[in-house]
Amino acid sequence: MSDRGTLALLGGLAPLAWIGLGYMVFNVSPDETANRVLFFGLLYVSLAATFGLVAYFLSFRLFASKLYKGNVSRSTQQGVLWASFALVALLLQTTRALTPMNGLILVAAFVLVEFIALGRR
Repeated sequence: MSDRGTLALLGGLAPLAWIGLGYMVFNVSPDETANRVLFFGLLYVSLAATFGLVAYFLSFRLFASKLYKGNVSRSTQQGVLWASFALVALLLQTTRALTPMNGLILVAAFVLVEFIALGRR
């Protein structure tokens, strides 16, 4: 898929996912397991698409290297990574397992994943 197509997909997917998430918050009971899974799935998609777009537009302001400036695939990868971090932290919080030590371990794990992803390129 081209860069323009990926941006159009992210730009269309983000508002739809946020609208679906808003519908779930106001109209669906959180007691059923399927509703929770759907909620976290929609949250992940909406966060990944939003973070991917934000990372793409910030790349023009933050990076001087042409390797990262305006790189849609790299921005999408960062958006997915940030959304994964947020979702894991929220899942830990829903089970009341998010402690400061677990938070530090989570941050260290995602920093390690980012370094591995940077090393591959």
